[in-house]
Amino acid sequence: MGDNQTARVTIGGAALLIIDMMTDLAFPGSETMHDGVESAAIAIEQLRQACRKAGVPIVYVNDNYDE
Repeated sequence: MGDNQTARVTIGGAALLIIDMMTDLAFPGSETMHDGVESAAIAIEQLRQACRKAGVPIVYVNDNYDE
């Protein structure tokens, strides 16, 4: 966090963490993952929409070192 930002924590609160889900699938063997990745992406998007509607914080974390 930057110097001007303040973290807010609510005891008993919830948040949705979406971790390491950004990829272009441009690597050998990725074609075998397509069906599973598509199913996961659909489920995550539905959950993300429900959380947004309910006011649940959503945190995205990714480690794209070269991009």
